[in-house]
Amino acid sequence: MKVTNLYVGFVLFMTAVLLAWGSGALAAEQGDTAQQLQEASAVLNKIGASPQTIPPELLNESRGIAVFPKVIRAAAIIGGEHGEGAFMQKQDGEWSPPLLVSLTGGSLGAQLGAETSDFILLFRTQNAIDKLLRGKFTAGADLSVTAGPVGSVQARSYGAERPIDNADILTYKIDNKGLLASASIEGAVISVMQKENGELYGQPNVAASQILQGENVEVPPLAKNFQNSVKRYIATASAGATGEQELTVTGKLERADSGWVLESEQGRYQISGKEVANLQGKTVRVTGTVSESEGQKIIHVRSIRESE
Repeated sequence: MKVTNLYVGFVLFMTAVLLAWGSGALAAEQGDTAQQLQEASAVLNKIGASPQTIPPELLNESRGIAVFPKVIRAAAIIGGEHGEGAFMQKQDGEWSPPLLVSLTGGSLGAQLGAETSDFILLFRTQNAIDKLLRGKFTAGADLSVTAGPVGSVQARSYGAERPIDNADILTYKIDNKGLLASASIEGAVISVMQKENGELYGQPNVAASQILQGENVEVPPLAKNFQNSVKRYIATASAGATGEQELTVTGKLERADSGWVLESEQGRYQISGKEVANLQGKTVRVTGTVSESEGQKIIHVRSIRESE
């Protein structure tokens, strides 16, 4: 009887250990995904503050955007370089829920050196999105990939016969100093992260197309935050291109589910273009251009300081 009790006790103990380990592993994976999406959102804030810009007309023409934060060189990975990020598709002017994707190998190494870089890919054709929906593709082999131009004047100077018009994807990178530049990802493999997408949306077998169509998927808050970051970035970039006048607003800076917001007498403004965590809860004076997206006012910050 003692032996039986000991055996039962051992089985129960090991079951508890395995359950705890599984829960811890799942929490760690969810934490990694949350960090992945938060860092991808931070890339868009960083590029918003860069003196160089992705031409707004190219953002508006794009059918999708992928953001890869902190792509690194790693000898243990085949191809040597690896980054994980998120992709969103635009259909009929609306942006899809994010799809988790990875970027590995290719010609990234020469651009990374010993540091990390962020990469942004603009998908210009449905062909590019269709290739991604099949699971993965190789840049340059399966699709035409071109280093994207920087600055609206440069983009428009191509005229009616822009070389970029023949590209399926345009590529950019942001270095650790926050500077935007054209980039090459020739030979890199872009893949759908099936397991991680299943965990994010709570459906192990969820299809990439199902996520991008928003079919029978519940978009979790951390995915919505990245979705909102993309919308804000593109709306702000477009507003800046129209030559809108600057506005100065004073209010209290707070953290909301959708990101940083300024509560002022003129209303509530979503903050874009600057890192402002050090000013949380303080009354600040913000100067920038204002746009509106889905009924929400967005201020693209040129300068921000604590109000006296």
